[in-house]
Amino acid sequence: MSQGKILPRQICALCFCAMGPAAVVLLPKSGWLPALIMSALAAAAVALLLVLRRKCGGGLAEVYVNSWGELPGKTLLAMELLWSLLLLGVFARLLCSAYPQGNAFPFVGLIMLLLAAYAAKKGASAVVRVGAVCFFFLLLIFGLVLAFSAVRVEPRWLRPTLEYMDWRVFPLLLAPVCALFFADKCEGAKGKVHWWIIGTVAITVLCALVTIGSVSPPVAADDDFPFYMMTKSISVFGAMERFEAVVSAALTAGGFCLMGMLCMANARKLHRLFPKANEKSAASVNLVAGAAALWLSFRISATWIAAGTAIFWGILPLLTLLVGVQKKSKFFEKKS
Repeated sequence: MSQGKILPRQICALCFCAMGPAAVVLLPKSGWLPALIMSALAAAAVALLLVLRRKCGGGLAEVYVNSWGELPGKTLLAMELLWSLLLLGVFARLLCSAYPQGNAFPFVGLIMLLLAAYAAKKGASAVVRVGAVCFFFLLLIFGLVLAFSAVRVEPRWLRPTLEYMDWRVFPLLLAPVCALFFADKCEGAKGKVHWWIIGTVAITVLCALVTIGSVSPPVAADDDFPFYMMTKSISVFGAMERFEAVVSAALTAGGFCLMGMLCMANARKLHRLFPKANEKSAASVNLVAGAAALWLSFRISATWIAAGTAIFWGILPLLTLLVGVQKKSKFFEKKS
């Protein structure tokens, strides 16, 4: 599958944008300390998987087959693909919450799914270029909202607590693992990935910190979108300003990057399972399966979604890469 040349900083920008839905919708509900713990642990896990993937070489889809063997590897990869298609529906449903004041379901989710599948059809280079543009947009919007909201923060509401922590959010923070399926396209280029990881964690925690300090922990835990609610009372130089629309737009852009990255990863998996599959067929699978999963996601509890995501985005890739590194080291030992 032809995907074009991509740069490490483009992938990092895409991953930054993809963390937007979790950073502004889900994590603030748990509080700033749980947000710090979960985002830091997720960043460490992704960094470890990135190092192991570089040692194995190639994309993660190829590592599955090389590590476990042809039949077992393809079976595990097929299971991972099915789960990722389900997550397309989960994220499409999450995007509908970007517009709490209107009846966005299912239109926003389906439109973003269509655009993400179409962008992935154009290849990874198209997806990461869009992510690079969205990065500056999200940074501007979040920066303005956080700056004008910070003056209203109540120190008494910033007491560290784990009372409202929801562990089910954590597996969704492993979304950057999807980029490992096509990160091999930028081999040989150098990028300061650690600064991107630190910056992403910092912005994520800052969103939770300002939200909690502005609306209080109990209110944030009970609201579906506390970051959005916080923006309703922002004042600029003493005048009330409405930032809700731009926050919804920023969340939509981040959701598009998340779904585009997932669609691109699914395309690589599908091509590894069925070498004759091209970009067009992969886009059709992403669109049709994702739309079906949008309605199916209502029948699956958040606990089961979190457990399955932890397995297929965390435990299984880690085991696969560890086996791949071990096999590669034994291969070189035999040659020497």
